[in-house]
Amino acid sequence: MAEIYAGPKLFILPGIRYEYTSEDFVGRNVRFAPNGTWLGTDPIGTTAGYGVALPGFHLKYAATPATNLRFAITRTLARPNYYDTVPYRAQDDNANTVAIGNADLRPTTSWNVDVLAEHYLKPVGVVSAGVFYKHLT
Repeated sequence: MAEIYAGPKLFILPGIRYEYTSEDFVGRNVRFAPNGTWLGTDPIGTTAGYGVALPGFHLKYAATPATNLRFAITRTLARPNYYDTVPYRAQDDNANTVAIGNADLRPTTSWNVDVLAEHYLKPVGVVSAGVFYKHLT
């Protein structure tokens, strides 16, 4: 990350972050007979890992002493629900359903573009408006 003051009106904030996630799970496959009698439990183990580069670029331009224009391009991530990534198998014979955890789930990543204008009022207050675009993968 760097803070760049390009003159009295322009502030630039570029940066990049790398996140690596490593997961080692041991879940269970609990088996029951149709009448509900426990038949056995088997371990289900898995290891997963992934890395994501997350760059960001921010600009702030002071159009006047009370008015700022902001622009940002960023990449972000949202990890899957923890429970969904644990290896497990749950079978309900009465409802004819099987639920299975998936350790191979990957995070959702997004590219984001934000544009914002803000004007500070005297003696207190602010009026701001912004738009954004987000592309999810």
